[in-house]
Amino acid sequence: MGRGVPPADADPPARRPRHHPWRQQHDHREPPLRQAHDRAPAVLGPVRQRTADRRTRLRRPPRPVPLHRRATARRPDGVARRHPPAAQADGSLHDHPGPRRAAHRRRPHRAARPRRVRNMKLCLRLGLAVVVLAALSACADGPSSSSDGDSGARATLRLAVPSAVVAPKEEVATYAVGDAEGYLAEEKLKVDVINTDGSVAAVQAVASNSADIAPADAGAILAAREKGVPVKAIGGLVRNWPWRMAVQPGSEIRSPADLKGKKVGVISLASGSAIYARAYASDAGLDAAKDVDLLPVGVGAQALAALEDGKVDVLALFTQAYTTIENTGTDLRYLDNSDAFDGIRSLTYAVTEKTLKQKKDVLTRYLRASYKALLFSAVNPEAAMRDGYRAFPRLLTGKKADDRIADDTRTLEAWIKTAVPATGEPEDFKDWGAISDGEWDKTVAYTRTAGQITEDVPLPELWDGSLLTGANDFDPAAVIEKAKAAG
Repeated sequence: MGRGVPPADADPPARRPRHHPWRQQHDHREPPLRQAHDRAPAVLGPVRQRTADRRTRLRRPPRPVPLHRRATARRPDGVARRHPPAAQADGSLHDHPGPRRAAHRRRPHRAARPRRVRNMKLCLRLGLAVVVLAALSACADGPSSSSDGDSGARATLRLAVPSAVVAPKEEVATYAVGDAEGYLAEEKLKVDVINTDGSVAAVQAVASNSADIAPADAGAILAAREKGVPVKAIGGLVRNWPWRMAVQPGSEIRSPADLKGKKVGVISLASGSAIYARAYASDAGLDAAKDVDLLPVGVGAQALAALEDGKVDVLALFTQAYTTIENTGTDLRYLDNSDAFDGIRSLTYAVTEKTLKQKKDVLTRYLRASYKALLFSAVNPEAAMRDGYRAFPRLLTGKKADDRIADDTRTLEAWIKTAVPATGEPEDFKDWGAISDGEWDKTVAYTRTAGQITEDVPLPELWDGSLLTGANDFDPAAVIEKAKAAG
């Protein structure tokens, strides 16, 4: 026949591979035989069309790979293929990402589908995507989304701690214990801890939505509120005034009036330490802006070095920080606080008004877990400190837990004394987080004395204690029993 048309394919139509031209252009169930009159109509010039026709006549479809060859085909390294290989046009084999469809279930090539069908499917998919996006947007904006406020739903909270370094204080007594003892898990909460450079920075983190909640100094919350920042206090944490002035035993400073012209070391200018130092000087009749000089010295060894080297004359720290210094064998002498500091609140949980509205249930659960952990810590500080090591391994500073546990437990105990009632036993502790109107009045007056605010802030704009009923809804006896049984 010379260069004539080859005879019809001998293989059954069903065994033709999916990429065969006839499988793409014709009904795959009854593919016609290749005959000369079945060629596509000419659309090219005469010469080019004859050349194309000649090439088409000479090209035969590849024979399908026998099933026994597909099953026994192996990679060059001798490992059996997971899926049967597919045949290329040149007869070679390659790996297929998944099992091939049976011949009778194979879909025709995409190009063979009518364009109208493809357009209809595309429109349906786009419409479905629009509906899904609209539903997700509505859930994200509404206050009742499962991630925000559904009762009992799992949630994540970002907690801003008002200190740049982790220490045996609120992050251990509330978060670490709550995590290790399962109180957060019972409330279906996951908490991410963020360290900030003091209470002012912690309130800023909450206001900017970098954090959901922060235990910040009440004065920082008042100052933010006066500036129009929509933050509110929802529960107290430190109820006994924790700040004190300390000097070296041989210092000439004996009374608050002796601070005139002296340098006062504070944790940072954005912390409650600076607020206290200004209020202490003002209460002594000094001009806090002119008569004293505040210098940031941090806490721990850094603060002690500044005092011993004469960079500062006096330190303004909280009791837990002083305990850390005294654990090194250093002696300090403390200046008395006046009665004006009695009843002033310090660390208080703060959130934005938007968070309070959208996440009331989540915040209530967190407060409940926090207060349960605090009660546990008050009963068994050593077990609480070991929980702190697990949550914050850097507390060990490369040492073994047994080498640090005694000093760190004393430090934690000093902080716990500021957060629980000054009298009574743990069994008698109740009304966790409550702050009376009288305590708020004293706190506002103190903040004005420190120069943080210029006008009184109305209490309804500042305080919302509506979550405390639910936060106190737990069995203290069960917490105490668990704490006593802990190692």
